[in-house]
Amino acid sequence: MATLDRIDGGITVFLHCQGFNPNEPMDPENITIDVYVSPRELKEDEANIEEHVAHIVQDFGCKIAMPHLFRYRNRCTIDNVKPLQTRCTTMFCLSSHIY
Repeated sequence: MATLDRIDGGITVFLHCQGFNPNEPMDPENITIDVYVSPRELKEDEANIEEHVAHIVQDFGCKIAMPHLFRYRNRCTIDNVKPLQTRCTTMFCLSSHIY
């Protein structure tokens, strides 16, 4: 993604919501949304970008991720499938940023 942004001058915003842990209440406070924004944009206009991306993440979480997770939980119940209960909690550090 970063290479494409450098080639064509574009910007990338990438959102990912991990699967749901069935042992937690299903509400926005209990889901994790990982976000990637082109580093160049963060460096050049961090305050504005962070505010705008926060709004995008909130909308994504409430309007896309939560309905998806509800449907996923219902499919697991109907199909008698036990969802995975583990989540990736590993963070790694490149230069001075935590990713």
